[in-house]
Amino acid sequence: MNKLLLQSPTMKRLIQLAAFICSIFTVVPTMADTVATLYTVTVPVESYSAAERARATREGLAQLIVRLTGDSKSVHQPWVADVLENAQSYVLQFGYTSLPATAQDTESPAVNISFSEPDVNRLMRRTQLPLWPANRPRVLVWLVTDTPLEGRHFLSRDTFGTAYQTLERDFARRAVPLQLSLFDLQDQVSLSPDDAWNFNSAAILQSGQRYDADLILVLRFFETSAGNWRGAWLLEGGGPASLETIRANGLDELLTSTVDMVIDRIAPRYTYVPREDSETVNLIIEGIGSYSAYSEVTKVFADLEIVRQVRVAGASGNRLFLSLAIEGDAGVLQQAIQQDPRLVPNRESGALDNRDQVLIWREPSRPGG
Repeated sequence: MNKLLLQSPTMKRLIQLAAFICSIFTVVPTMADTVATLYTVTVPVESYSAAERARATREGLAQLIVRLTGDSKSVHQPWVADVLENAQSYVLQFGYTSLPATAQDTESPAVNISFSEPDVNRLMRRTQLPLWPANRPRVLVWLVTDTPLEGRHFLSRDTFGTAYQTLERDFARRAVPLQLSLFDLQDQVSLSPDDAWNFNSAAILQSGQRYDADLILVLRFFETSAGNWRGAWLLEGGGPASLETIRANGLDELLTSTVDMVIDRIAPRYTYVPREDSETVNLIIEGIGSYSAYSEVTKVFADLEIVRQVRVAGASGNRLFLSLAIEGDAGVLQQAIQQDPRLVPNRESGALDNRDQVLIWREPSRPGG
């Protein structure tokens, strides 16, 4: 009866109107995030012994290599085993903590390990591994399943919290920001379970506009009569869509494998190979009307891993001329610029390549301003 009521034209119009009203007040602003704890990993331990701490340190460095390269297979390089045996030399500090309890387990001990960023970056340069900067895209995730009793439906945190604990753990392990949907009225109108299950690209992309998501991942799955899990995932945004099927013995395994497959797929869009030499990119930044704007915009570029040096070449009126020495492909710098809403290309300046750009600085609005 409820389903019939929701499917009536009048009720649909009322829902759409209510969703529109909600959208005016419920906007979820997001942008590519800077991962502040990129070089810090958390590893579960069985005890507080020196041997267990050494094992956790090796595992932590292996996890960091995967996190920085964006490639889960990077730790299988022949030289990695020797590096891991010397993992302690890369440690900056460590401390014991506890992992939160799950539905199956109680709190468990773990160690937080902070690795030296300069030392690890020198390792990346020496081995010519790709490096994924800390400025990373946020991924909006939809989970949709099909069961005999309920049919096709979304899994929310309220209905399936353990699945979301797995997602949060695995996205954190790979240091990629995760955006979860609110599952409110506006979401119900923008994306139906059937649209998600059928990988309706138009509806999926529409659902991400509310969250200003960089990427949208839809994972559909079901449990077989034999107790196995089968599914498929679609990744939209930031380039050509990606579609893959997946099988697993359990839901936890299926979710973890999906996260690794997806991140392995998107990382090459953002990585660069650090090198000893550098190339120069010249930028003209318009809209610099105060010293605070000058300080902020120079800090934005200085904080990017790919930028080795920021040199102020000059200033004229509200224009600031910057010369950046970068240690990777200029396209990676372009990705970082596109992900920062404060830096807007000046379309009237003509077509310029990645090495000579005119940008407009848009200072964030202040409350009450």
